[in-house]
Amino acid sequence: MPVAMAVRNGMTIGGDAAQDARAVLQKVRATRIGFIHIINMTSIESIPVPPDSLLAQFGPAHASRDCFARTVPGTVSLTDFVERFYCSWVFRPERLALGLIGHGASNADARQLAHGKAQRFSAWNVIERRDTEILLQDVLGATASWLAVQYHGETTTLLFGSWVGKPSQNRSRILGPFHRWYSRVLLGGV
Repeated sequence: MPVAMAVRNGMTIGGDAAQDARAVLQKVRATRIGFIHIINMTSIESIPVPPDSLLAQFGPAHASRDCFARTVPGTVSLTDFVERFYCSWVFRPERLALGLIGHGASNADARQLAHGKAQRFSAWNVIERRDTEILLQDVLGATASWLAVQYHGETTTLLFGSWVGKPSQNRSRILGPFHRWYSRVLLGGV
């Protein structure tokens, strides 16, 4: 980790800069397990879907919905959140897999979506967009993804949710734990 990065992240460098940089790097390595940042995962919680959200209002009432939240310092616009989400290193493997089945997308495509200049991204079509939320449905109509931001003074809550149109009990029982884990990983990677 360059010394400049350590200073930029609010960490102080004093005395022997090389030794301090090594100590910072050790701390960074200690907070990782594979590709998942522990600090990001522990700050994500499952919350009820906000009742006035696009996600809550989408599809039949019996459909399965979930919502995960992560509060971060500062103000994060929906545009920034969408771009960071779909350009993140944790989402890249999914983008690559989708590319293998004809639904590839680049970082430039993600930026177009984020800035409201595209109605389609990879395997999703934009259903509706507001200033603080966006709802996308997959091309088969089976699932939807929702991203939103909520402002709270000096912090922003990033929200990521999913909708499954026809959840089967067997599929939910098997894939449910993976889906919840993966949703947290995606939100933690932003």
